[in-house]
Order: sequence, then C-alpha cells, then structure tokens
Amino acid sequence: HKTAKDQQLLDTLVSLAVRVEKTTAQHMYRFGATRAYEAIVLCSALLRTRVDLATEMQNQQLLEKLTRGQDMQLRLQSTVEGLSIAAISYYVVSLLLYAAKALNAVGVPIQPEMAVGAAVP
Repeated sequence: HKTAKDQQLLDTLVSLAVRVEKTTAQHMYRFGATRAYEAIVLCSALLRTRVDLATEMQNQQLLEKLTRGQDMQLRLQSTVEGLSIAAISYYVVSLLLYAAKALNAVGVPIQPEMAVGAAVP
C-alpha cells in the first residue's frame, strides 16, 4: 500500500516536472523570439541609418558638382560678356574712325586718329 502511494506521488512529481519543463520551454521560446525580434529591429535601424548616411553623402557630392558647374558657367558668362564688350567697343571705334575720316575728307579740320583716340575712354 505504501509502495502504491509512493508510486502515485512519484508519478505526480514527474508529471509536475514535465509541466514545469514544458512551460519553461514555451516561455523561453517566447523570450527568444522577443530577443530575435529586437535584434532584427535594431539591425534594420542600423541599416536604415547607413542607407540614410550614404544617401546624404551622395546628395552632398551632387550639390558640390552642381556648385562647381554653376561657378564654371558664371566664369564662362563673364568671359563672354568681356569679349562682347571688347568686340562692340572695337566696332564703335572703327565706325568713329570712318566718320572722322569722312569729315576730314569733306574739309572739316579734324585729325581722325586724334578724334578716335579721344573718344576711346
């Protein structure tokens, strides 16, 4: 009779131990899944940060290229404007020289080179 009771207690104890192990395993799985999810979230946050940094660097390089291009375009525009002013000035001075020569040929007492030289400034 005592052996049957001991066996029943042992069976109950083993059953409780199995339940404890099963419950522990279930909870450990949940905790493990939670830790894995946290790691995934942290890795994805790091990846997103890296992508953002790479994108920012590319944008900065693009802006620098655009700025250099605008600087070159401004210098080219200034050069073209300077050459245009020189060409127009040369054309106007040539017209003044022809006009002064024509006036001198008609009898106006004028020295064409001196008149044009005075008009250049």
